[in-house]
Amino acid sequence: EVLDQLPPKRRTVIPLDLKDRREYQRAVTDFLGWLAEHSPAKARRAARAQTIVQLGELKRLASHLKLPAVFSWVDDWLMESDEKLIVFGVHRKILHALRDRYPGRCVLVDGGVTGRKRQLAVDTFLKKPKCRLFFGNVRAAGTGWSAPGVSTTAFVELPWSPGDVLQAEDRTHGIARGQAGTASHAVYLLAKGTVELPLLELIVRKQKTLNQVLDGGKGEDLDIIDELTKRILKESK
Repeated sequence: EVLDQLPPKRRTVIPLDLKDRREYQRAVTDFLGWLAEHSPAKARRAARAQTIVQLGELKRLASHLKLPAVFSWVDDWLMESDEKLIVFGVHRKILHALRDRYPGRCVLVDGGVTGRKRQLAVDTFLKKPKCRLFFGNVRAAGTGWSAPGVSTTAFVELPWSPGDVLQAEDRTHGIARGQAGTASHAVYLLAKGTVELPLLELIVRKQKTLNQVLDGGKGEDLDIIDELTKRILKESK
């Protein structure tokens, strides 16, 4: 009732001088170096967080920049082989680019393909001779189905978890999976000189450990991001 009787709202800005302009400017231009002097623990956490973001962006960039080479490899595979191929990736844009490259010859299963649509995609891939390519997100399509008659999987992107890689590989390895008498073959299409190669090295190194964990053993810390971050930080010093 008295709102219209109140005086108008006023706002005032009063610029103040900094005690040390140079210190603030250094925090702007060299934040991690400045933070390390004032709080080493915070600096370590900030560096780790920054590196994790950087690693994620580098993974995405490498995947995007190598797409022409991936297309070329898949084209050659289709020409030189009469088999079907399962291709795993991580990012939606990469998987959709692959799907759009091979219309009429592929199916796609990512996080948006669930229930009957997912089963229809799997059945189409396994039963229709003209459908030779299965493009799947490692998490969404790396478990819960078998690929009898298919012996080869290809990875155009790597997830952080070695467990996800093992599960995806096993679509063509195990009872009622793959081709009888033919070894299951996993192909990794990775960009040279990028973060993808050290990431794969860490995943491979942990394969034995992960098998022990899945078999009930204690194993060791499987935090790939942590190890890769430590490696990048160490190399940057």
